[in-house]
Amino acid sequence: MTLQSGGAKLSRRMKYRSVLLMIAFAAMLPCAARAASVKPGDLISPENASAVADLVSPGNFYLVKQGMRIKIVPTERLEWPPPYKAATEKYASQVGLNDKGELQNYVAGQPFPLLDPNDPQVATKVMWNFSFRPQYTDDADVRDVEIVSSGAGGADSVEHFTIGHFAFYNNMGRTEVNPIPTDPEAAGAGIRYRFGAFPFLEPEDLRGFGIIRIRSRKPGVDDDAWYYNPTSRKLRAVTAQSLSDAMGPVGMGGGGGMIPSAFTKSVTYANNLDPDSYFGFAAKIENYDYNCSASSRCLPLSMPRTRPPSHVRSTTTEPCAPRHGRCGNCTSSRRLQSRSPGIRSSAIRAF
Repeated sequence: MTLQSGGAKLSRRMKYRSVLLMIAFAAMLPCAARAASVKPGDLISPENASAVADLVSPGNFYLVKQGMRIKIVPTERLEWPPPYKAATEKYASQVGLNDKGELQNYVAGQPFPLLDPNDPQVATKVMWNFSFRPQYTDDADVRDVEIVSSGAGGADSVEHFTIGHFAFYNNMGRTEVNPIPTDPEAAGAGIRYRFGAFPFLEPEDLRGFGIIRIRSRKPGVDDDAWYYNPTSRKLRAVTAQSLSDAMGPVGMGGGGGMIPSAFTKSVTYANNLDPDSYFGFAAKIENYDYNCSASSRCLPLSMPRTRPPSHVRSTTTEPCAPRHGRCGNCTSSRRLQSRSPGIRSSAIRAF
């Protein structure tokens, strides 16, 4: 399979199984994204969506076809938050990969700001850059997140989810709020970050359900994950492998058993949502092999001017990059651009 965006098309296979997943990581490889098919001032809508089919991520192209409009604006420089840029300049020179693609000597900032397409490990470096991107480097706290599980090629949703609280805390790569750059828990307990999504408010069959996930900084240690069953009021551990399966009831054709059968006696829904796809790609980087097979031009998405129409919903919600230690409820105005210094490209704004 392939992953494409930001100047790179990647193929990858999971080390313990084969999977299919699309991910966008704009502006991670140098590319001049000024394409002949679009120019500043153009308005992209469902009627002419084909003009950007090869210039935006599959997710954004899907939203355009559903009604999201894009205005092409002139080229401008997209800057990183100053603390993240300073951390990159301070620590990047010491960061490397071993022969297994595992990150070495990382502290904070972007691990690999300078990428060579001829580097045999460039694809893995792109993925590590995506993992330690400048958005929400320290922590994020988002309320009332809405997610729609949709069928391929159709505007009708399979299922609509609302999560009351969606948050995580990073122990590594911190650039905004003390402790900087590393929380002692990273060295002590070996935890890279903690994540939680709870309680689910919709659909009604899942009301009260929750997920907790802890990422180890050690390459050979899988994520610890639990779900909360509001019926039994208990936490139950789930395997890391099941996090790449669609959430669904055990024994009812719903997927990987993320939700216990005792909690699904009246469940009638189906979906294609899996926790490993949160934020585009949330699985452990070390569990995959990556290969850079081609490069392509792209248009990075900038800040939406207003909230998209109610019938246009994203499969993931990305909070704004925290600045000065603050990150509010930003489900309606989220920063989708992965920024990179020294890269100029035609920006697009959705409204």
